[in-house]
Amino acid sequence: TSVSGLVETPLEHCPPVSPMNSEKIDYIWKEAILRNQWILDQAGERVKLFIRRVNGVKCRCVWSPELESFSKQPMNQCLDCYGTGWIGGYEGPYNLIVGPDDGDRRVSQTPNGRRLEHTYEVWIGPSPMISQRDFIVKQNGERYSIGPARRPAVRGVILQQHFTIGVLDSTDIRYRVTMSAS
Repeated sequence: TSVSGLVETPLEHCPPVSPMNSEKIDYIWKEAILRNQWILDQAGERVKLFIRRVNGVKCRCVWSPELESFSKQPMNQCLDCYGTGWIGGYEGPYNLIVGPDDGDRRVSQTPNGRRLEHTYEVWIGPSPMISQRDFIVKQNGERYSIGPARRPAVRGVILQQHFTIGVLDSTDIRYRVTMSAS
């Protein structure tokens, strides 16, 4: 209190705000993320996510110890790195819930034979961050590649991730990645 009888607002009731605090979201957006997760829990599809490695022990198919340098592109059919260039190839599996399947399944005739086409868009919450190099495994054993991701955000904070998934051919090396935790 002051001598004039006026009461001053305590400083902790109005903390300073800076443009540097762009990563912080208020309770409204936190609630939006929680409600989106509730929607996925109720209607989403449970899948396993495999995230492509970007570091670790270099595979012999790309690294030449004699030259101490990368010698070539990773081999598509390498069972040590699964074409990633890093031993183990993928991290995971991680449990994930994606939006439900709403895509058309059709078989097309190509010069190489018949091919299953099943591509559609799904969404997840803000975590884990996915990239175009990752893949998912559905409960029926089908494996799907992840396409480019769009990330709607508010003030720099990601709220959702939207991406397309497309069924992988059964001869793809990613079918050889084991389902046991790495």
